[in-house]
Amino acid sequence: LLFVGLTDRIALARNALEKGDREARAIAVTKAQKILFGLRDSLDFEAGGELAINLDSLYDYCLRRLTRAHAREDDEIFAEVMDLMVSIREAWKEIPTTKELAKVQ
Repeated sequence: LLFVGLTDRIALARNALEKGDREARAIAVTKAQKILFGLRDSLDFEAGGELAINLDSLYDYCLRRLTRAHAREDDEIFAEVMDLMVSIREAWKEIPTTKELAKVQ
């Protein structure tokens, strides 16, 4: 759900940029960044190992890129972050849930 909220906020920021609504863009970017901070805080480096380290680096990169996109009013950067987060969101959807795994066994 966090990834849906994140991509929704990036879409809102892009829409606000297109409309020239700086306040709405700032609100959307701030909310997207808060979600990214939450995702980083939820990483378990002991259990997640290299995957957690890589996700932490990706989330950090996206935080910096969102800041730059907002400051420079650059939709290409917003699109880049959106593409990255949609890819991660879709990858998480492919991971079977505990319930699905129980059915297989």
